[in-house]
Amino acid sequence: MDTQRCLNNDCPIWQYTDSAHGPDYGVEALGLCLNWFMGSYADLLMQLGADEPSQPPTISLEERVADNTRRIQILEDTQY
Repeated sequence: MDTQRCLNNDCPIWQYTDSAHGPDYGVEALGLCLNWFMGSYADLLMQLGADEPSQPPTISLEERVADNTRRIQILEDTQY
């Protein structure tokens, strides 16, 4: 990324924190990076050289319960 563009406040992507509380955003990480993108969703895909993502597979209730059970076990096994 061109440093001079950033100094002129013309950066397409700007990281404004690296210490957001992950659970507030639905993830387990405690030190989460948050970024702004100046553009549309289509602009972001073009910036990343990415295609439109396909829809994620749907998971059953049983799979969700199993995943949550696994996460709970990991938390119980974690030494703080």
